[in-house]
Amino acid sequence: MNLILRKTVRTFALIGPFLLLGLLPLSANAYTCRNPIVALVTPPASINVKDTAVGQVLWRSNPLRVVLPSTRDVSCVGSTSEIIYSVSTAAVPGISPAAYKSNIEGIGYRVKRLDVCPQYFPLKCSSRGVSDQTTTHDIQIELVKTGAVASGQSLSGVFAKWTIDDATPDFLQYSWGAPVPVIIRPAVLQCTVTTPQITVPLGSIPKTAFSGIGSSAGTKPLSIDLACAGGDPGNTKAVNVTLTDNTNPANRSTTLSLTSGSMATGVAIQLLNGQAVLGYGPDSNAASNPGQWFAGNAGDGVFHISLSARYIQTAGTITPGSANGRATFTMNYN
Repeated sequence: MNLILRKTVRTFALIGPFLLLGLLPLSANAYTCRNPIVALVTPPASINVKDTAVGQVLWRSNPLRVVLPSTRDVSCVGSTSEIIYSVSTAAVPGISPAAYKSNIEGIGYRVKRLDVCPQYFPLKCSSRGVSDQTTTHDIQIELVKTGAVASGQSLSGVFAKWTIDDATPDFLQYSWGAPVPVIIRPAVLQCTVTTPQITVPLGSIPKTAFSGIGSSAGTKPLSIDLACAGGDPGNTKAVNVTLTDNTNPANRSTTLSLTSGSMATGVAIQLLNGQAVLGYGPDSNAASNPGQWFAGNAGDGVFHISLSARYIQTAGTITPGSANGRATFTMNYN
């Protein structure tokens, strides 16, 4: 991991993995730090997420030493002042020690001061005054798994900083360096639904096509299609689906309610996966959602979920008329 300190006026050589770029002149003895120093951090080129649980560290940097020049123009010195170390994003719920959201879905970060005040950011440190702490300091950065990780994205932007006293502008900012896509190993397969809206014309069915309660007629095929890409060879995702009755979201049966504008009575609609009649559940992508069913394992390419729809007789007497139903589907990928 490389850390580069950037500035606009003069250039200073840096020790170890840092390059210091300069500071603009500041007024003497004032806690004013215009144009903050920027420490550029280069993340690892690849991250292995295989068999890593949420909350575990994916990568931990070696100790990074930031060395500021002893003859600098900034005059942020005072024995009673405190340095305030903070992070730039919100914490991810349920992770301890706290990890903060990066711009890559599923990856959080932590920053830790290693020498004076050895704690994770955010923190305040005032034990030895400002000048003792700003000459040299050591930090360590951790990347933490916070959920499913998507490949092909780049860490970018300011992620942490420190200031001197609450009212002072930033003295130093830590920023991810030039955006370079972080390669996730194994690469996580990404799937997108390509048929977000599906219309199934069931046609006009005569009453005589039904023979009694439980009989069916008018079967028509339909398909929910996914486009999946980005995974390593042989990488697959388990695809699970929940159907929700749009007319009656509390419906947990295997028959889809007719819409309020339908005129027919004594019939309902069923959706089938092969010979299995599908039930309905809450509109949620949570694992093991009530009514959720397994559609198969998707790999790289197009994945078809072949279903069918039909009418079913639900009462002894059928009243002719329009018979429409509306359902939504929600995907869960593992």
